[in-house]
Order: sequence, then C-alpha cells, then structure tokens
Amino acid sequence: PCFLRFYIGKFIGKFIGKVLHCGGKWCIKYSECHKVEEKAGKGERAVSNMSFTGSYEHSLDGKGRVIVPAPLREALGENFTVGLNPDVRALALYPREEWEAVTQKLEHVDLFNRRANQCKRQILGNAFTDCNMDGQGRVLLPPPLRMLGHLTRDIVFVGMDKYVEIWDAERYRLEQQDTFDNYDELIEYMQSSGRETRPGM
Repeated sequence: PCFLRFYIGKFIGKFIGKVLHCGGKWCIKYSECHKVEEKAGKGERAVSNMSFTGSYEHSLDGKGRVIVPAPLREALGENFTVGLNPDVRALALYPREEWEAVTQKLEHVDLFNRRANQCKRQILGNAFTDCNMDGQGRVLLPPPLRMLGHLTRDIVFVGMDKYVEIWDAERYRLEQQDTFDNYDELIEYMQSSGRETRPGM
C-alpha cells in the first residue's frame, strides 16, 4: 500500500538518505557517504563511496534495453557488470569495485564442494563485464539474463547498498508481500545473526 511505503520510506530516510517523490511513489535517494583520498602512483584521486537505495519502476524496450534511473548512474560508474544477484533470483548491476569484491570472495569457495561450486558457476557464468550505458542512459540486459530473471516488460530497480537489483515487477511485488508477511521472523533472524557475529559472543 502507498501509505505503508511512505511511512517506511520516512523512517529509513532519517538514517540513510533523503526521501523524495519519484515516479508516483516515495523513494529514497542514494546518498554520498564520504570521500576517501587514495594514492595512485605519483598522484592522488578522490573516490566517492556511494550507497544505492530506493526503488524505481521502468520498462524494457523491444531490444532488451532499459534506462538506468538517473540517481543511480553516478555511483554505478563505467565498466560495471550485469549479472545475477547473490541468491540468483534477480538480475544485478555491480559497480567495478563491488564486482571485484564479489569475485575475490568466490575465489575462496572450496574446489571440491559441489553445492558451493554450483552457486559460483551460476554467478560467474552469467556475468557480463565491462558494460556501459549509452548516451541516453540505457543498458542492454542480455537475453540469457532476461530469461533467468523472468523479466517481462515492467521491471523494478532496487538499491541494495553496494549494488542494484533488477526484478520483474510482478515477481518483486510477490517478494515484497512475502517479506511483509514474515517480517517479524526476518527481524529476529537479523538480530540473532548480528549477535552471532559480534566479537566475544
């Protein structure tokens, strides 16, 4: 419901960004967290650490292209990767640095663990690297990925902090409904996971 998205957006917005009205619904705009100076050879360069948040509804054209929402473009940058999200239930856009982090984690997968390698194979085998937007801010979603993501015409971009998910609109609606139906259980799971990862516990 619209009113529910509004109040959730306002609550989260106090912590991670600015709430704005976008495309007929409330969204949370990505925010620039901070800038880090990194030395690169003899010179220095400023790196913007940005977070992807919010949701945006768009449509695929006849060639499988979609316009990337303007608030996401700067943080996405150039030479990004189009692939599957970590649980391979949707597509994802990974900035170059984040994709490098993903591949480094996958390097540690046990070579003889069949189930782990199945996940690794799905993620790496369906990744299209060095992608860029065209002059109109569009990105091509390759046919194999559109099939795996069950994408139809209407899709939703979802900010996931370090990367962006792309869902079929109807599948995303069902995902949201399942989340709301099991929200108490999910909160308890997140809290217990947090306790398990704290030092000394």
